[in-house]
Amino acid sequence: MQWRTCLAALLSGGLAAFAAPHVGHAQPTAVDKPDPACVARPDCRFVGSVTVMTNQGVKTPALDRNMPFLRATNGGLKLWLVIGERVVFRLGGPGEPALVVLSHGRASDPETPKADLKDRIEIDFAQLGGSVFTMMAVHNGYARTLRYKAFLLTQHGGEIPTSACAVLPGIMSMENWQQPLLEIELGDFQLTDSGSMVVSCN
Repeated sequence: MQWRTCLAALLSGGLAAFAAPHVGHAQPTAVDKPDPACVARPDCRFVGSVTVMTNQGVKTPALDRNMPFLRATNGGLKLWLVIGERVVFRLGGPGEPALVVLSHGRASDPETPKADLKDRIEIDFAQLGGSVFTMMAVHNGYARTLRYKAFLLTQHGGEIPTSACAVLPGIMSMENWQQPLLEIELGDFQLTDSGSMVVSCN
């Protein structure tokens, strides 16, 4: 598949390339310490070293950046996740941004019972049990079916669409990849009243 080419540096152990700025996006400034103004907000965080299991063993690329979870792109406002993270957010109402981040932390076991997620969405983005496989668990706390689009980020600034399945009301959907991933962007979140229990993917 085409998107595998963007992982060539990672799979060969060259993870540092993935820390380079992504052309075409407003980039956070590379720093070596957290910015209190960023980390005090629920929609921003400092990302230091990231642990990733590759076919060559464990790699720990240093991003060392203050990074907002949301960023404007040509495709609209998108949620930006780094491996090992969990984020809880809701869809914005009138007069608000399209997405509103409420909290974040380390990714947890997708089977762990969740706090009340009514009208909330929780996403866990992590590797599976020490393997190179990557998984993303999407918990839909809305009473309607959730649809969204997902994009893998390349080291040269590109966005490559990847699979994203609709999430039925009140349940969890799992996406997984057989390769290690470092970052992913999600956008175009929509609630629909399909009335069907059949899950469709794009």
